[in-house]
Amino acid sequence: MMTKEQIGQVINKDFPGVYAPTTEPTKLIFEDGRELVGYFEHTEDSTRLEKENKFTFVQFGEDNKNYRATRDSKYVTVINGNELKGIEYPSYSSVLMKRLTRIQDVLKEHDWTTFKNQWVESINNLFSQIMYKWLQEFESAKLMTFSIIPVRRYESNIGEYLTTTLEIALIQEKVIVFEPIAAITSEFDGRVDFYMVGNVYKKVSLLRNVKEKETTWILAKSYNQADYLPLTKELLLKQIAEWLQ
Repeated sequence: MMTKEQIGQVINKDFPGVYAPTTEPTKLIFEDGRELVGYFEHTEDSTRLEKENKFTFVQFGEDNKNYRATRDSKYVTVINGNELKGIEYPSYSSVLMKRLTRIQDVLKEHDWTTFKNQWVESINNLFSQIMYKWLQEFESAKLMTFSIIPVRRYESNIGEYLTTTLEIALIQEKVIVFEPIAAITSEFDGRVDFYMVGNVYKKVSLLRNVKEKETTWILAKSYNQADYLPLTKELLLKQIAEWLQ
């Protein structure tokens, strides 16, 4: 059995509770031998559940991917502190094993020609939304100039394919780039890097999530799960504004 104070002490000694700020994976070890890896996430049910020594937790993998995209509580696991034997934080080996296993499973299950075409189509749709819906007013005001640059990529399994990179020239000769990086990641269905040229610190990732043929994108500022947010126009504008400070 572990209380919220005991759990919090393992994760972050400066914070007394389960929902302490975390930047690394947390491994839960249960009395019956089960193990889960993910992170504690405060939800609207957390305060009520704490009274029963229960806590809300998101597992890495599909649950994490879908929760970050939708914030739907059905992807949250309720943990009973009375069943916990121990906590390992940070826990790297379990996450590495899980992520490599997930990639291995993905590599076995796809029609790669279809997957490749859907990946390229998703990139095109994302760039069209950014240019013609979210940032059109800035181009009309001559504050931005868009350039679509064809690029040829090669990835094992899906082979060679032609896609594009989106470059946005801003005033003061600053350039922002949206660059497709990988069609497969350890948890998501593709990654596009979004960065300001010439500054390695001004970079985030856009992660593609496909669920029941519905594609959504997540903006990830870091590996910290708290920095994973559904991509919106407002979030994109805020990120660019921050980089221009």
